[in-house]
Amino acid sequence: MKVRHFVKITVAVAIGYVAYRGMRSFLRNDITLSLTEVVHLLPSERTIEMDEGTEVHGEIQCETYLMRSYRFLMKLTANVKGDIVVPNTKVRSRHRVMHATENGSYRNLTHSIGSKKRDGSPSIIVTNLNPMVDGWELASSGNLCFTPACIGDEVLLCYEGTVKAGTMPNAVVRNCYLHPDDTPGLKRLVFDLVVYDVVHAVRVNVKLPNHYCDVVAVHTSGVGRVHQPNPRKPHHLMWEIGTVDETTWKGVNSLGPGVLPEARLARRGFTDDDLAEAALRSNKEMDGSSTMGHTHFISDTAESRFEDTMDRDSKKNKSSSNDYDLGTGMNANESSSSMPFHRERSGLPEGTHLLIANFILVFEEPDGMEYDYVSSDSDVDNMDDELTSHEVHNSKKHKDGREMSPTRGGSTKKSAKREERARKKQQLRQRSVDSILTSGRGVSTYLPEVEFSYSIASLASGMTIRKLQTVSERPNWVPRSLLDSWLLRWMIPGIHKLRLGKYAHYTTWFVQPVVISTL
Repeated sequence: MKVRHFVKITVAVAIGYVAYRGMRSFLRNDITLSLTEVVHLLPSERTIEMDEGTEVHGEIQCETYLMRSYRFLMKLTANVKGDIVVPNTKVRSRHRVMHATENGSYRNLTHSIGSKKRDGSPSIIVTNLNPMVDGWELASSGNLCFTPACIGDEVLLCYEGTVKAGTMPNAVVRNCYLHPDDTPGLKRLVFDLVVYDVVHAVRVNVKLPNHYCDVVAVHTSGVGRVHQPNPRKPHHLMWEIGTVDETTWKGVNSLGPGVLPEARLARRGFTDDDLAEAALRSNKEMDGSSTMGHTHFISDTAESRFEDTMDRDSKKNKSSSNDYDLGTGMNANESSSSMPFHRERSGLPEGTHLLIANFILVFEEPDGMEYDYVSSDSDVDNMDDELTSHEVHNSKKHKDGREMSPTRGGSTKKSAKREERARKKQQLRQRSVDSILTSGRGVSTYLPEVEFSYSIASLASGMTIRKLQTVSERPNWVPRSLLDSWLLRWMIPGIHKLRLGKYAHYTTWFVQPVVISTL
């Protein structure tokens, strides 16, 4: 009896929750415009200011959940250049009412040399235009006049432009090196992440040479998290960091006193207690009582010899923690032994960066002979499958023709199959030996791939929305009688007085491949 009573209560709560969420969704009356741009930068770690000719690919997306039919006029601070071609296609989206473009209120094709020139505004070229957008209005004045569906998620237009003058990168990846580890058979990938201004998301994609590589240890300086986005590709890793601003240093143990000096903290509104806490934390770190950052071990792939090596390295780091260099992010002894190179600083004055994080990835890569043999075995298996299927096809052909092959012929086919397999394996082995002799070290010559991307809450092209006006507004359902009006107002009070919410989001993603230097 108690179980039945509990089930009834659970069902009632679930139905009430679904009804509540449905009513809230039904009473939503807002429009959200998302302007997203993507900038692909050239691989360079010394980018101080972006070139004005750097291309920008952007799109304007409109998400609506409206209780009425609206026609909007959106004014853009941009000069539309080139011909505008609107494809004559039907709009497919969920909606409560018929779409305005289906009535043919305006033409879907127009040619123009561009809108009126506005001084100081960026120039864009429209590459794709949604049929709901009035092409004549866009070509003549450069403004977007559109009638969206009541419920829908559409891309209004796609455009191309260039980066505005004076745009500087908010974050960079520097000092990316690949060198052998102290432990034989291991390699170490290191780089520094420097954030100069506020960013809302940072991602670093690391792709190891092949899927036979095993990750031994990952060090992120206590910032963000490292995970494998695709379980089927264990050699693909992603380092994700959330928003980085002036308060990020509070939750990171690896930031030294040189990252945010006291003068800048005071200007940002931090109290003396915050400064004292930061100084106390820095002194503890310099005394060697705690390890800088976090090191994540992957026990499934790490063997005992790797763990012993990491223990020795950690003891070495603890014993020499007083020699830790905040500028390089590495231990002094470690830099002199395992990293015999000079790690350059950012070159900017102290206090101009919000975050400096050092990333270290230790992984094991099998030598060339090992995974060449693996590939050769798979090739031989494929060859066996082909020969087997060919043999089955021939046997079926003989049976259909009512011809039986003699035993001697069958043995001849088997011997030919063995000879072909031996010849194929010999060729693959010779190819493996040649590749090893060419490389000279007996290891793979492939390098990891590192791609760095981050987002900011502004547009690189300089385009913005000056104003979003409501040109026309009409209810979706007009009461035909007093009874209809009374029922509508009684069922949903205030439905005729719903406030229209207008929201806009600006996002720019910068994507840049990282140059890896080998030592």
